[in-house]
Amino acid sequence: MNGVVILFAYILAHFTISCGDINYAQKLESIGNYKLALQEYLKLIDKNPKDYFSLQGAASCYANLNELVKAGELFTKAASIYPAGELYMNAGLSFHRAGN
Repeated sequence: MNGVVILFAYILAHFTISCGDINYAQKLESIGNYKLALQEYLKLIDKNPKDYFSLQGAASCYANLNELVKAGELFTKAASIYPAGELYMNAGLSFHRAGN
């Protein structure tokens, strides 16, 4: 019986994570797996284009992958949803580093 419960918990956790989970994306980003984290953030953005946290996370991943123009665009988009000086600064730095 305990094995069945453990298996069910594993399947449920895996299903929840694979369906797009901000916590999973953030964990991937925190361990430096920016490509996979970016994929997860983009899935979440597809579901909700105004998801501030996913936009910010995707922008951060783009910046860490040296895709600075894309990073700047998403930082700007996130800032348009939740105006914060830090996001505008990140957008500006990304564009500056990209040579724009």
